[in-house]
Amino acid sequence: MWCLRIWSSSSIKPPTDDDYKLHVMCSIVHTMEIDPRRLAGMGARLRALREERTETQADVAQAVGVHRTYLGRLEAGQKNITLGVLYGLADHYGVHAATLLPD
Repeated sequence: MWCLRIWSSSSIKPPTDDDYKLHVMCSIVHTMEIDPRRLAGMGARLRALREERTETQADVAQAVGVHRTYLGRLEAGQKNITLGVLYGLADHYGVHAATLLPD
């Protein structure tokens, strides 16, 4: 899926030779969809590890440096994870990052 985002300044006027400001900037952003089963599989692994250690979401979130609701959405398979958070959770649980991924 491709997404086109357009920004414009509040004062639109034709640029002069001395005016190198852009009044309209466009960028194409590629968004990649992830199979929801993969997100759910990773979330289940995260929840299982947390429950094995009898920790709350708030405990883990604070230790890793994320918000509790973000961790809850990861565990529910509703949110994609960043690499930084993946490694942070793996370090917290004492496992390899790859073990958190479903395949």
